Amino acid sequence: MITRISNTLSSGLSTVKSSLEWCQDFSVPTWVRKMLPGGMAIAFLFVQSCSALASNKIPLPRPRPIEVSPSTPPDKGIPEVPSACQISLADHIAIAPIMPTIREPGGCGGEDLVRLEAIILQNGSRVSLKPAAVVRCPLAKAIAEWVRDDIAALAANVGVLREINIAGSYECRDRNRASGERLSEHARANAIDVVGISLRSAGPLLFTDRLASRDLREKARISACSRFPTVLGPGSDGYHEDHIHLDLLERKSGYRICQWNVLSP
Repeated sequence: MITRISNTLSSGLSTVKSSLEWCQDFSVPTWVRKMLPGGMAIAFLFVQSCSALASNKIPLPRPRPIEVSPSTPPDKGIPEVPSACQISLADHIAIAPIMPTIREPGGCGGEDLVRLEAIILQNGSRVSLKPAAVVRCPLAKAIAEWVRDDIAALAANVGVLREINIAGSYECRDRNRASGERLSEHARANAIDVVGISLRSAGPLLFTDRLASRDLREKARISACSRFPTVLGPGSDGYHEDHIHLDLLERKSGYRICQWNVLSP
């Protein structure tokens, strides 16, 4: 009999301790231990109450959302609202996806940028730029209008215009890639180097090729100098013998530079 009671008490205490593990802030009270075995019923009532508390957990409040510091600058990236120039290009003049603002050391970069990929002629056909040119939108529009209004008509006399061959556009560098010179307009995305055009039937026609149609090259020079403040080609400074440099640099008193010699064989 005594052995049976001892076993019962031992089993009961084990149950009490096991159940009380649900309540981290509770331990078996001293008065419960003193009342055993007569207080066994009370002990189990205590354990059941504690277990009930553990099973019915009070829900915690939801964590507060992370607050963004007002001092954190927003990511500029591509502007949400296109410029008036970008809108006019996308309408019917060119294929020119908007580019994010560029900021590089030394003053390089620019805003209102586009990637000029193709020009839409007045008949709806597309003339690709190879490769595409990253330039400011006003320059892209000037190039597109030059090709649409002048170059396409000139090319029609010898073939069907297919491509505009490009030697360079945005590049963070000094003028003529000479260290110590002033910052190039290429570094401001305000210049483009054009090699020539490609025709569907006749192939490439380079603006600096002495064997190419002199009449076409002369008329291309006249139209370029009427549209762009800076035109540099063969005979200018030795750095533009194989391409034509065009930019929109504004100078005092509207001064313009047109230095492109159309050479013969």
